[in-house]
Amino acid sequence: MSTVLMVDDDMRLLCGLRRAMRNQPFKIFTASCAELAIDLCKRHVFDVIVADHQMRKVNGVELLRWIAANSPGTVRIMLTGSAEHQTKLDAQTIGGVFRFLQKPSEASEIANAIKDGLASQLHIHQKESSI
Repeated sequence: MSTVLMVDDDMRLLCGLRRAMRNQPFKIFTASCAELAIDLCKRHVFDVIVADHQMRKVNGVELLRWIAANSPGTVRIMLTGSAEHQTKLDAQTIGGVFRFLQKPSEASEIANAIKDGLASQLHIHQKESSI
């Protein structure tokens, strides 16, 4: 089963998303800060990471930069309330973000982005194995 790590400092949001996605074909893990997410990623490889941008201490772009360097096969999705162009640019260039989702997003929209990310990951692995 595919694994997804959702990172946001809003625990109510994380609990709500976990509940809304309980019937999805992937297992959801949560972290309430980037530091905890990094600790989890040192012990487990996740297929997809969905990270909020605006978190205390380490923001989402910095977290996704760390993920890109340390787990390059992990699909990275950013979820944020900030519509700033620079945030999007940083997320794509520094963190290698697969998809950028604006808050508030419906759980179904996030689930679809995760499924798309998993499908792209599978496509890349199939392409690499045929070479």
